Amino acid sequence: MLATFPSYNKAINIFKNISLPAETKAFALQLSHVMRSFALLRGREELSEGWAAAGLLYAACSEVSLPDDALKNTGANEGFLSLLKLKSIPPMAEPPTASQELGAVLVTAAPLVHLISETMRVQNTAPKNLKVSAIQKRFMDKTFLPSVDRQLIRDGAKQLHWEIGNLTSKAISAIRENESAIRQALKN
Repeated sequence: MLATFPSYNKAINIFKNISLPAETKAFALQLSHVMRSFALLRGREELSEGWAAAGLLYAACSEVSLPDDALKNTGANEGFLSLLKLKSIPPMAEPPTASQELGAVLVTAAPLVHLISETMRVQNTAPKNLKVSAIQKRFMDKTFLPSVDRQLIRDGAKQLHWEIGNLTSKAISAIRENESAIRQALKN
């Protein structure tokens, strides 16, 4: 089933009413901005708000179970809800559907952004001071966040025809560009 993308404004309203740890909220907001940026990079401008909503809700769903009815009230359908439950990269047709592409990007970006977020937290570093080499070092260190599936990131990057260093750089850039918006959202 093709996904019907939700309204970002409705998704953010649901997000604001969820009780989540501060780290999870920061991660969700970061993933949301990275997903919006990646939609633009992949030529999916018209879906960028839906991709941003997917990042936000995907991260939230990793921590708490959101009722399907509340998610459907954002404009999402069953196809979108199934994307929020993905744990592996879905098979993609050539050319991929918007849902397949979103699923692949989401499942690839989420662990990468988690790695970036935790690196910033551990190093007490602002996004503007973060270097790709620091993330690559953490990526290679399997004792750092062992729950992050590095192979999933590699496989996703390959399937999406992205090089990991470039993917990491673009994710960091998206977080940097939206740092003040993320900080402001965390205050509200």
